[in-house]
Amino acid sequence: MNTTLVPKQDRLDSIDCLRGLVIVLMALDHTRDFFGTFGFVSPENASLASSALFFTRWITHFCAPTFVLLAGMGAFLSQARGMTKPRLAAFLMSRGLWLVFLELTIVHFGWTFEWNLRQGTWQVIWAIGCSMVGLSLLVWLPAWMIGLIGLLIIGGHNYFDGLTGIKIVTDTPWLTYVLGERGWFWDLLHNSNRMFSPAEGYRYFNLYPLLPWFGVLCAGYGLGPIMTLPTHARRKTLFLLGLLAIILFIGLRYSNYYGDAVKWRVIYSSDETINVLRTVMSFVACTKYPPSLLYLLMTIGPALLLLVVLEWPLPYVKRFFLTYGRVPLFFYILHLPAIHGLARLVYWWQETHAKSLGVSPGPRGFDLPQVYLFWVFVVAALYFPCLGYGWLKKRYGGVLKYL
Repeated sequence: MNTTLVPKQDRLDSIDCLRGLVIVLMALDHTRDFFGTFGFVSPENASLASSALFFTRWITHFCAPTFVLLAGMGAFLSQARGMTKPRLAAFLMSRGLWLVFLELTIVHFGWTFEWNLRQGTWQVIWAIGCSMVGLSLLVWLPAWMIGLIGLLIIGGHNYFDGLTGIKIVTDTPWLTYVLGERGWFWDLLHNSNRMFSPAEGYRYFNLYPLLPWFGVLCAGYGLGPIMTLPTHARRKTLFLLGLLAIILFIGLRYSNYYGDAVKWRVIYSSDETINVLRTVMSFVACTKYPPSLLYLLMTIGPALLLLVVLEWPLPYVKRFFLTYGRVPLFFYILHLPAIHGLARLVYWWQETHAKSLGVSPGPRGFDLPQVYLFWVFVVAALYFPCLGYGWLKKRYGGVLKYL
């Protein structure tokens, strides 16, 4: 039995490997956004979407929760490797503000190829950045207390489903606005798919409300001490916690009592027999916007089990995903313009080729197998840039750690 403690100077390959795995999966979801053509059927629709499309979307649900959880773990492990609390707080604050800036500028450009800062969509990078700013104020507390705060948020925020804004009116107009007469502050914290217009001509769409994602980051920080346990104890604890999360998910989801605004249902085929596959699809079709308790249990539980699996000797698999997992933000910044640019190039070629033949180019988009091919191409194309940047980051550090 190996009982060696994690050395202070070492990183855990399992964390970086899992981070690389989920960010590669994230690229699949974004490739589907730019290249897919599936009519008006939502990929999450258990009744109408094809099973291949549904599970292509469903597997990418693991990305954001795992990535945010690992960010919290990484924050604790930075301290465990010798970073003082004041330095950690300063790093989280600066890192968080940097991520918010990137979301509003570089990431927005990757999605739109426009530099219009008057409008945009706040997504996962925004949520991680704001959550890091919040965590920077809490690092003075014990890790178990921060983890408990995260669990309380994750477990309790669904009690507020449906609340669209706290109506408070004061004698001071600006205070009334901040406290929630228009409901914007609560929407920012808890409700997804809300449009914010702070001034004339400025419009922002919030897809990732801050409260539940901040809870996931805090939970990850609280799990950090587990990653410093002796190897056997660490694996056993992660396995038990992952299994517990999966069991809680199954029990709560089956009850349809609490944890998700959308209830699962038995789906019948045309001959009135139970359609088992679509019923399973309904069971696992949990709410991501905002992330429900059941959505987080469903995704974080397997992620903890994967941390155990990725400590096994899997040299070729780990080497591949470590390349991306050690420079995740660099990959994220590159993959959006890469996918978007490739999509524009392919569609331009289609239209030009169709005109040369004197036929209509037809609707844009590709079927799922072709989407997978484009995804593999983009991920492979970014392998050596990520490998090179990882070498530079390890050799020179400094400001390179911010990307």
